[in-house]
This record gives sequence, C-alpha cells and structure tokens, in this order.
Amino acid sequence: MVKMKLKELGERAIINRLNSITGLSYKDDCSYIDNGDEYILITTDVIGRKTHMPSGPPAN
Repeated sequence: MVKMKLKELGERAIINRLNSITGLSYKDDCSYIDNGDEYILITTDVIGRKTHMPSGPPAN
C-alpha cells in the first residue's frame, strides 16, 4: 500500500475521491452525508495561522 500525503494528492483529487465515496457531486471543499436526523460534514480545508488568523488589528 502506497501512502500519500494530502498535499501531494491535491484538494481537487481529494474532493473527487470524497464524491466517489459519498455519491455526491459537489465541487467544493465541503460536503455532507445525510445521517437520518443529522448531517455529517466532510471538508478538506485546512486553517493556517498565517492565512486565516493574521496578527494585528482586524480589518474593517
């Protein structure tokens, strides 16, 4: 079994694999699975300190 890192696979490939598993055809980095009375969210996004939480005062 070959092990790959997520960054080597790429976001689009991960989304396509999730779509093939779930049967859903969303082309975004978040999808859901209907689990009866609740939904399970699946995402491939990562939160990075430099890009999502920069230091300094918030922008207006």
